[in-house]
Amino acid sequence: MTSGERLRRGRSLFSAAQGLAAMIAALFINWQLCIVVMIVGVILAFMLRKFGKRIHKASKRALKVQGEMLGVLNESLNGIRVVKVHDAEGYERRRFAVVNREHYKQERKARNARALSGPLVEMLAILAVQGVACIVAYFIFNLNASPEQFMAALVMLVASALSFRPLTTIHNEMAEASAAASRVMELLDLPVEPSGADAPKGARSLPRHTKSIVFEQVTLRYRPTLETAVREVSFEVAAGQTIALVGTNGSGKTTVLSFLPRLLEPQEGRVLIDGVDVGEVSLRSLRKQMAVVTQQTVLFEGTIAQNIAYGRRHESMERIVAAAKVGHAHGFISQLPQGYDTVLSEGGAGLSGGQMQRIAIARAVLRNPAILILDEATGQIDSESEAEIGKALAEISVGRTTFVIAHRLSTVIDADIIIVMKDGAVLAQGKHQELLSSCAVYRTLVNTQLMSGEGT
Repeated sequence: MTSGERLRRGRSLFSAAQGLAAMIAALFINWQLCIVVMIVGVILAFMLRKFGKRIHKASKRALKVQGEMLGVLNESLNGIRVVKVHDAEGYERRRFAVVNREHYKQERKARNARALSGPLVEMLAILAVQGVACIVAYFIFNLNASPEQFMAALVMLVASALSFRPLTTIHNEMAEASAAASRVMELLDLPVEPSGADAPKGARSLPRHTKSIVFEQVTLRYRPTLETAVREVSFEVAAGQTIALVGTNGSGKTTVLSFLPRLLEPQEGRVLIDGVDVGEVSLRSLRKQMAVVTQQTVLFEGTIAQNIAYGRRHESMERIVAAAKVGHAHGFISQLPQGYDTVLSEGGAGLSGGQMQRIAIARAVLRNPAILILDEATGQIDSESEAEIGKALAEISVGRTTFVIAHRLSTVIDADIIIVMKDGAVLAQGKHQELLSSCAVYRTLVNTQLMSGEGT
């Protein structure tokens, strides 16, 4: 709050105190007239409350639309290449214009209500004063009341009304501020992950994974109105095994793997790591021993070395280079003019999809995880690079439990366990040759999806 705002609010409080003192004086002079004025004041307060509600609702809608407008703008700028290639500049302008007009409409409603409240209340106050003056005249001329007493009370009431006048502006400002506060409270009321200092006191630390991972009847529905995303998924994996999840898009593969680092919480069932329910351990100890590489590579503004060591900023350069070599990223990094000190722009612009993916794999290698999750991690890498990375993954998978989601046969054929999913449920599990002979859905996936991926 600025010094000017503090001074203005201080003056408003002083005026309110003066108004209260004048009102008390008027009560002592002529309480009957005060009661009449108070009834009028209640009517004016009701009018102010109505305007305050209008300002609150319009301000809240304006803030919501403003968020949508910023989202549209951010989406258009992030996808600027797609917009240009598809000649969609006009569409994006129109889309932004629609949201912008709605934002202007809601802002105008709030400002109109704010602008009308002051003059309207003042006009009503003038009419009320005139009505009270008529009542005073009636008492003086028809009932032979003391004119000095009534005039003194009337002067005190007018002084009180003038002193309370600044509160109208404060009321409107509070109505507008409450809309912004309610939006903030909606965000604060969202559930927060119990990590770090917010972790439950009873949550224990999870030792490094060495035995098994078990899914027991895990079920999840995103919303009550939607179909079940994952339904009674159960399987067991021994430490050090490689597990491949296959299935059509929307079959629930990524959702199942999201339960491991507790990005999602199952509504029914549980996930056990070495016999310990992951819902009962601290998130930090759980995620510390996991590494995830997804199809959509995320790189941050900074050097290549900083991106590889993301979350582990005290790692030595020797370990960063070693991880890059395992991820087959050292070759192209060393050819860059600044090498590992090359500064990446937002989103890793300037690197190919395969190069970005290999940096992400190097980042996962540097964590030395006990559990490795590869969600279509080789989706943007050419066949030659995939062959090299396949050898590297085979090496780093030793002693680690590896979960793989892929659309290429070469990625899943050597897995210890292949889990076939359909409509959020486990349809079958086993090795490649077993599933070829026993699962028609897997044979179809091999002939259509997995084999076609080999030719890409």
